[in-house]
Amino acid sequence: MAQEVKLTVKQADTLRSRVQSATRASAEATFHLCELLHESFISVVNTNKGWKFVWEYWGYKTWFDFVEIEVGMHETTANSYKKIWEVFGIELNGAWDFADALPVTKMRILSAADINKRNVKAWLHKAARMTCCELQAEVYGTEVMHTLAVSVSKRELQTINKALKAARGDYENPKKVTRGELLLGIVKDWQQARAKDDPKLKLVG
Repeated sequence: MAQEVKLTVKQADTLRSRVQSATRASAEATFHLCELLHESFISVVNTNKGWKFVWEYWGYKTWFDFVEIEVGMHETTANSYKKIWEVFGIELNGAWDFADALPVTKMRILSAADINKRNVKAWLHKAARMTCCELQAEVYGTEVMHTLAVSVSKRELQTINKALKAARGDYENPKKVTRGELLLGIVKDWQQARAKDDPKLKLVG
């Protein structure tokens, strides 16, 4: 456990100001990165070998390789950043001040909200006063959501994504089913299959 650092009231207030300043700068820089990632995904350049995506021109086989190597970011994270720009930088452009961008976690959650040019300012103001978990519950209309992070190889991730894609076909409205719901469905199916061999196995949900 970290050792406590004793501060005066003035020092505590100064620390809070520094945190707020760094958070503001980080939010602005990250929102700009969202724009750049979007541009890197859609931009093409005319080379002596014809038109190529810029990431091909830069020597990469896929956009995935570009963001993994140069940006140091998983493709799923980069895709969520790209979605933030598509929503807030393009669809809602002109309806809000880019200087009011929130930290990226909240912007990512809001990009899934029923948000438009009429209510974007209200959403941003509301989200600024909520925890990330509260905002998730507000946007998705469900209980507070949690993120499951697991480490897998690229090949294992491809296998998982194929399984989730296959599972999506089992639902009447597949586009409305989240990846979390798909994963839970697979786990329940596995448990039911195991329960046939072991009746003592307790089912989830």
